[in-house]
Amino acid sequence: MKYYQDITLLPDADISLGFIWEKVYQQIHLMLVEHKNEAYVSDIGLSFPAYGDAAFPLGHQLRLFADNESQLADASVAQWLQRLRDYVHIKSIKPVPNGITEYACFSRCNPKSQQQRLKQLDRRVAHLSHKHGVDEHEMRSVLLTSVKKHSGRSQLPYIRVQSLSTPAEGQHRHQFMLFIQCDKSNSAPDGGNGFTCYGLSAKAKGKETFVPWF
Repeated sequence: MKYYQDITLLPDADISLGFIWEKVYQQIHLMLVEHKNEAYVSDIGLSFPAYGDAAFPLGHQLRLFADNESQLADASVAQWLQRLRDYVHIKSIKPVPNGITEYACFSRCNPKSQQQRLKQLDRRVAHLSHKHGVDEHEMRSVLLTSVKKHSGRSQLPYIRVQSLSTPAEGQHRHQFMLFIQCDKSNSAPDGGNGFTCYGLSAKAKGKETFVPWF
Protein backbone atom coordinates (compact mmCIF):
# COMPACT_ATOMS: atom_id res chain seq x y z
CA MET A 1 0.00 0.00 0.00
CA LYS A 2 1.74 3.16 -1.25
CA TYR A 3 -0.92 5.86 -1.03
CA TYR A 4 -3.50 6.86 1.56
CA GLN A 5 -6.31 9.33 2.17
CA ASP A 6 -7.65 10.39 5.57
CA ILE A 7 -11.25 11.10 6.55
CA THR A 8 -11.89 12.77 9.91
CA LEU A 9 -15.37 12.48 11.42
CA LEU A 10 -16.76 15.64 13.02
CA PRO A 11 -19.53 15.02 15.56
CA ASP A 12 -21.42 17.90 17.15
CA ALA A 13 -23.88 18.42 19.98
CA ASP A 14 -26.78 17.03 17.93
CA ILE A 15 -25.10 14.21 15.97
CA SER A 16 -23.13 11.51 17.78
CA LEU A 17 -19.87 10.04 16.53
CA GLY A 18 -21.43 6.57 16.43
CA PHE A 19 -24.24 7.76 14.16
CA ILE A 20 -21.78 9.46 11.80
CA TRP A 21 -19.66 6.28 11.68
CA GLU A 22 -22.71 4.30 10.55
CA LYS A 23 -23.55 6.73 7.76
CA VAL A 24 -19.95 7.20 6.58
CA TYR A 25 -19.12 3.50 6.62
CA GLN A 26 -22.29 2.62 4.71
CA GLN A 27 -21.28 5.03 1.94
CA ILE A 28 -17.70 3.73 1.90
CA HIS A 29 -19.09 0.19 1.59
CA LEU A 30 -21.22 1.27 -1.39
CA MET A 31 -18.16 2.91 -2.95
CA LEU A 32 -16.04 -0.22 -2.57
CA VAL A 33 -18.78 -2.40 -4.05
CA GLU A 34 -19.00 -0.05 -7.03
CA HIS A 35 -15.23 -0.17 -7.56
CA LYS A 36 -14.48 -3.83 -6.88
CA ASN A 37 -11.96 -5.36 -9.27
CA GLU A 38 -12.30 -8.26 -11.70
CA ALA A 39 -11.79 -10.74 -8.85
CA TYR A 40 -14.77 -9.16 -7.04
CA VAL A 41 -12.58 -7.88 -4.20
CA SER A 42 -11.54 -4.35 -3.32
CA ASP A 43 -8.17 -2.81 -4.20
CA ILE A 44 -8.76 -0.27 -1.44
CA GLY A 45 -8.20 -1.23 2.20
CA LEU A 46 -9.23 0.61 5.35
CA SER A 47 -7.44 1.48 8.55
CA PHE A 48 -8.65 3.03 11.80
CA PRO A 49 -5.70 5.11 13.07
CA ALA A 50 -7.24 5.69 16.51
CA TYR A 51 -8.48 2.10 16.95
CA GLY A 52 -8.88 1.31 20.65
CA ASP A 53 -9.47 4.93 21.66
CA ALA A 54 -10.82 5.18 25.20
CA ALA A 55 -13.55 7.68 24.29
CA PHE A 56 -14.80 5.78 21.23
CA PRO A 57 -13.31 2.38 20.26
CA LEU A 58 -12.96 3.15 16.54
CA GLY A 59 -11.69 6.65 17.12
CA HIS A 60 -12.69 9.54 14.86
CA GLN A 61 -10.63 8.86 11.75
CA LEU A 62 -10.83 6.52 8.76
CA ARG A 63 -7.84 5.96 6.47
CA LEU A 64 -8.08 4.56 2.93
CA PHE A 65 -5.10 2.76 1.36
CA ALA A 66 -4.30 1.73 -2.20
CA ASP A 67 -1.28 0.66 -4.22
CA ASN A 68 -1.81 3.38 -6.80
CA GLU A 69 -2.85 7.01 -6.40
CA SER A 70 -5.29 6.62 -9.28
CA GLN A 71 -7.24 3.93 -7.41
CA LEU A 72 -8.07 6.40 -4.65
CA ALA A 73 -8.67 9.27 -7.07
CA ASP A 74 -11.03 7.20 -9.23
CA ALA A 75 -13.02 6.14 -6.16
CA SER A 76 -13.98 9.82 -5.60
CA VAL A 77 -14.63 9.45 -1.89
CA ALA A 78 -15.69 13.10 -1.58
CA GLN A 79 -18.51 12.48 -4.03
CA TRP A 80 -19.75 9.46 -2.07
CA LEU A 81 -19.72 11.47 1.17
CA GLN A 82 -21.22 14.61 -0.36
CA ARG A 83 -24.39 14.53 1.73
CA LEU A 84 -22.28 14.13 4.89
CA ARG A 85 -19.91 16.98 4.04
CA ASP A 86 -20.82 18.90 7.23
CA TYR A 87 -19.66 15.96 9.35
CA VAL A 88 -16.44 14.88 7.64
CA HIS A 89 -13.14 16.45 6.68
CA ILE A 90 -11.50 14.73 3.71
CA LYS A 91 -7.80 15.32 3.15
CA SER A 92 -5.90 15.01 -0.11
CA ILE A 93 -4.29 11.77 -1.29
CA LYS A 94 -0.70 11.41 -0.04
CA PRO A 95 2.13 8.90 -0.40
CA VAL A 96 2.67 6.62 2.59
CA PRO A 97 5.59 7.94 4.70
CA ASN A 98 8.96 6.23 4.49
CA GLY A 99 10.33 4.22 7.37
CA ILE A 100 7.11 2.45 8.41
CA THR A 101 7.93 -0.04 11.18
CA GLU A 102 4.49 -1.40 12.03
CA TYR A 103 1.59 -2.85 10.06
CA ALA A 104 -2.02 -3.64 10.92
CA CYS A 105 -4.56 -6.14 9.66
CA PHE A 106 -8.21 -5.16 10.12
CA SER A 107 -10.62 -8.05 9.71
CA ARG A 108 -14.21 -8.95 10.42
CA CYS A 109 -14.86 -11.05 13.51
CA ASN A 110 -18.02 -13.01 14.24
CA PRO A 111 -18.36 -13.41 18.03
CA LYS A 112 -20.03 -16.55 19.29
CA SER A 113 -23.64 -16.39 20.40
CA GLN A 114 -24.66 -17.51 23.89
CA GLN A 115 -26.26 -20.64 22.39
CA GLN A 116 -22.99 -21.57 20.68
CA ARG A 117 -21.07 -21.00 23.91
CA LEU A 118 -23.49 -23.25 25.85
CA LYS A 119 -23.05 -26.07 23.32
CA GLN A 120 -19.29 -25.72 23.59
CA LEU A 121 -19.57 -25.73 27.39
CA ASP A 122 -21.20 -29.18 27.37
CA ARG A 123 -18.28 -30.56 25.37
CA ARG A 124 -15.62 -29.00 27.60
CA VAL A 125 -16.90 -29.75 31.11
CA ALA A 126 -15.72 -33.38 31.35
CA HIS A 127 -12.36 -32.67 29.71
CA LEU A 128 -11.50 -29.63 31.83
CA SER A 129 -12.72 -31.12 35.11
CA HIS A 130 -10.49 -34.17 34.52
CA LYS A 131 -7.56 -32.01 33.40
CA HIS A 132 -7.70 -29.74 36.46
CA GLY A 133 -8.91 -32.30 38.98
CA VAL A 134 -12.15 -30.42 39.63
CA ASP A 135 -15.64 -31.80 40.17
CA GLU A 136 -17.73 -31.61 36.97
CA HIS A 137 -20.52 -29.73 38.75
CA GLU A 138 -18.05 -27.11 39.96
CA MET A 139 -16.41 -26.81 36.54
CA ARG A 140 -19.81 -26.38 34.85
CA SER A 141 -20.66 -23.59 37.30
CA VAL A 142 -17.40 -21.76 36.50
CA LEU A 143 -17.86 -22.07 32.73
CA LEU A 144 -21.52 -21.08 32.91
CA THR A 145 -20.60 -17.90 34.77
CA SER A 146 -18.17 -17.05 31.97
CA VAL A 147 -20.83 -17.66 29.30
CA LYS A 148 -23.35 -15.43 31.06
CA LYS A 149 -20.73 -12.71 31.45
CA HIS A 150 -20.04 -12.60 27.72
CA SER A 151 -23.69 -13.11 26.69
CA GLY A 152 -22.71 -13.35 23.05
CA ARG A 153 -21.23 -9.87 23.03
CA SER A 154 -17.77 -8.94 21.86
CA GLN A 155 -15.40 -6.42 23.36
CA LEU A 156 -14.31 -5.52 19.83
CA PRO A 157 -15.38 -2.22 18.25
CA TYR A 158 -18.26 -2.51 15.82
CA ILE A 159 -20.32 -0.54 13.32
CA ARG A 160 -23.97 -1.14 12.49
CA VAL A 161 -24.15 -1.83 8.76
CA GLN A 162 -27.10 -2.31 6.44
CA SER A 163 -26.87 -5.32 4.16
CA LEU A 164 -26.94 -4.58 0.43
CA SER A 165 -28.63 -7.87 -0.40
CA THR A 166 -32.13 -7.55 -1.84
CA PRO A 167 -34.74 -8.08 0.90
CA ALA A 168 -37.81 -10.23 0.47
CA GLU A 169 -40.95 -8.39 -0.61
CA GLY A 170 -42.36 -6.33 2.22
CA GLN A 171 -39.24 -6.63 4.35
CA HIS A 172 -36.61 -4.06 5.24
CA ARG A 173 -32.91 -4.45 4.57
CA HIS A 174 -31.10 -6.42 7.26
CA GLN A 175 -28.90 -4.52 9.71
CA PHE A 176 -26.06 -6.21 11.55
CA MET A 177 -23.12 -5.40 13.77
CA LEU A 178 -19.80 -5.55 11.92
CA PHE A 179 -17.19 -6.36 14.59
CA ILE A 180 -13.68 -5.25 13.61
CA GLN A 181 -10.52 -6.90 14.88
CA CYS A 182 -7.04 -5.42 14.64
CA ASP A 183 -3.80 -7.45 14.58
CA LYS A 184 -0.38 -5.83 14.44
CA SER A 185 2.95 -6.90 12.95
CA ASN A 186 6.41 -5.35 13.10
CA SER A 187 7.25 -6.49 9.58
CA ALA A 188 5.47 -6.19 6.26
CA PRO A 189 3.81 -9.58 5.63
CA ASP A 190 4.04 -10.84 2.07
CA GLY A 191 1.06 -11.31 -0.18
CA GLY A 192 -2.48 -11.37 1.12
CA ASN A 193 -5.80 -11.96 -0.58
CA GLY A 194 -6.82 -8.33 -0.88
CA PHE A 195 -9.76 -6.66 0.82
CA THR A 196 -13.46 -7.29 1.10
CA CYS A 197 -15.98 -4.67 0.01
CA TYR A 198 -16.00 -3.56 3.64
CA GLY A 199 -12.36 -2.57 3.19
CA LEU A 200 -11.22 -5.30 5.60
CA SER A 201 -8.72 -8.08 5.04
CA ALA A 202 -10.19 -10.97 3.08
CA LYS A 203 -10.35 -14.08 5.27
CA ALA A 204 -7.55 -16.49 4.48
CA LYS A 205 -5.50 -18.06 7.25
CA GLY A 206 -1.86 -17.16 6.83
CA LYS A 207 -2.65 -14.77 3.96
CA GLU A 208 -4.10 -11.80 5.77
CA THR A 209 -3.67 -8.41 4.13
CA PHE A 210 -1.89 -5.76 6.20
CA VAL A 211 -1.73 -2.00 5.79
CA PRO A 212 0.90 0.45 7.09
CA TRP A 213 0.25 1.60 10.65
CA PHE A 214 1.19 5.19 11.49
